[in-house]
Amino acid sequence: MAEPFANSDDVEAVWGELTVAETVTVDAWLLTASNNIRLIGRKRGIDIDAFIRGDEILEQAAKDAVVESVRRRLSNPRAIRQRSTNQGAGPFSNTSSETVDSSAASGLLYFTEGELMWLPLPRKGRFRTIHAKSGYYK
Repeated sequence: MAEPFANSDDVEAVWGELTVAETVTVDAWLLTASNNIRLIGRKRGIDIDAFIRGDEILEQAAKDAVVESVRRRLSNPRAIRQRSTNQGAGPFSNTSSETVDSSAASGLLYFTEGELMWLPLPRKGRFRTIHAKSGYYK
């Protein structure tokens, strides 16, 4: 089984200390996010592990993309779309609400275009075949 491109220590470096339960969850998310990058690479005709092997910059880019994906998920682990709070009672109450970005509220591990800019674009066919009939046919 393929290893994740990052580990929970990398997430702690940008997020802060994780509890034991969060560490278990983050480790699972790291593997999922890493495999998602591998699938994106496969769709583009690239073996990501071979592509980044030995290149420190590409290895760091893969790790950064995975960590950022998991950090977004940690910021809204229950995939809440909207939050409302009430404080106080009677005429002195304070109500506030907040709408969370719909991408973060999806609860998915995703990557932005900028996080994957290091990946080559999908290969396009260089040659096309065109079939044409000449003359008049009935």
